[in-house]
Amino acid sequence: MKKFLINALLLVVTLSANAQSKQDLQNTINNLNQQVGQLKAMLDAKSEQLDQANQTIADLRQKLASGAAAAQKPATYRDSIADLIEKYTNCTSWQEALRYVMEPERVRPIMQKYYAGNGFSPTIWTAKEILKEAFRRFNGKNHTIYKCVNFYAVQTPEGYRIDWEATVEYNPVSLDDLNGKVGQTAEIRTCFNSIEADNSNDTWRCYYCRDYYLFTKTGTALDQQLYKMQDSDKILKVKYMSDNQGSYFLVTDIVSTSFSKY
Repeated sequence: MKKFLINALLLVVTLSANAQSKQDLQNTINNLNQQVGQLKAMLDAKSEQLDQANQTIADLRQKLASGAAAAQKPATYRDSIADLIEKYTNCTSWQEALRYVMEPERVRPIMQKYYAGNGFSPTIWTAKEILKEAFRRFNGKNHTIYKCVNFYAVQTPEGYRIDWEATVEYNPVSLDDLNGKVGQTAEIRTCFNSIEADNSNDTWRCYYCRDYYLFTKTGTALDQQLYKMQDSDKILKVKYMSDNQGSYFLVTDIVSTSFSKY
């Protein structure tokens, strides 16, 4: 009986010890779970901070790139036009140059025919060289137009474009083509070489232009306007006449006070 009591007591002590050990383990587990939770929360916070930092870096890089682009962007109309002329004259073909001209699809067949014989080989200009030259400004029918050297640049909402027809002084019908075709008219880009009276009564004024004389009636509004702009580029409407005074080219209108029709 005594031995039984001793064994029973030992069992109670062992169970008590085991119960205490399990409680300690559970407490440890709970503590560890709490620490894991805290570490996870800290990791999530750090991860969010890392994402925010990466986004800030991306935003700053974008601003830096935009700032660099803005710094390189031409600041004035002169810079923009100089940059345009440099790109245009550095093209190796008229097809490549189409991207810089007004109404590229309309002028494509004209340029193709124009360059068929002699090829596209403009004198190359740098923006730095262009900026040293004088710029002239014209108020066109629908756009503001600038001329530098022999280049005409048209200001459009999409940026500046070369007026190719004005730049190369293109005439769909030349005075040679018009010569002898009585009653027909043509628009001619021209700049006069000289001006003189035709007779002692000063009835007619002669404007010498590329081996031909163009005539106006002296004292008319058209003649007075034309006389004032004798040294400038212009587009004139010219009619080939043949009457009792002979055959001659008569100026009937001023289409543009520059080579550009825009």
